[in-house]
Amino acid sequence: MTNASKSRSARFGHIKRRLIREEALTGKHLELALDVVGDGSTGDELIDGISNKLQTGQKLNAYELHLMLDVFLQHAKLAAVSASRERAA
Repeated sequence: MTNASKSRSARFGHIKRRLIREEALTGKHLELALDVVGDGSTGDELIDGISNKLQTGQKLNAYELHLMLDVFLQHAKLAAVSASRERAA
């Protein structure tokens, strides 16, 4: 794993911990979370709702939290690792 992918993975971990503690995301963590889930204009009601709650600092419900942690962030972590492996090959 390269330093860039380690850093990105660490930031995903920070996002995960803050969401679990029901803390609002700010700055670079909010930007990265919105890169993962979108800016609220995808046209999908659920995904846009998650994005809007992240932007306004609202608490995610249990299902939204599950999607953010176990689906979106996990997928982003795996995609980042896969991309770094392709670059190394």
